[in-house]
Amino acid sequence: MSEEEPGKVEPKKISFSLKSDLTIRALASLGIKEEELSMPNLSELKAQYKTTELANKVYQRKIQNRNDLIDKITEQRKNLQSEGDEKPLKADGTILKEKRAYEFTTTLIEQKNETNNKTLKRLAINQLRHTLYQAKN
Repeated sequence: MSEEEPGKVEPKKISFSLKSDLTIRALASLGIKEEELSMPNLSELKAQYKTTELANKVYQRKIQNRNDLIDKITEQRKNLQSEGDEKPLKADGTILKEKRAYEFTTTLIEQKNETNNKTLKRLAINQLRHTLYQAKN
């Protein structure tokens, strides 16, 4: 007898052959071709999904960091704007620099809104891909 723990049962391995006529007919009725079930394709799909998921997380983190930076600059801009009305133009051009910063942040905010729209579209597409991937498996 083997030295296994009492009560421990080895799980039975269930296998099927893609070559069996019944399996091929069942798959054909579902609209799945035999080539689509090969293991490299399945593992490739899983790898693509994981890569896409990771890329989305990194992309979302970058967008969030950028949005945080823009929010911070916007807050600073509001402070400058309220102070800037009272300040005369200085010889060193600080008011001019502040005005340029104001214009720059305005363009950043516009870019933020465009980027957020693109991000939402991209996330929706990836969610659809994931749903299709889940439905296939």
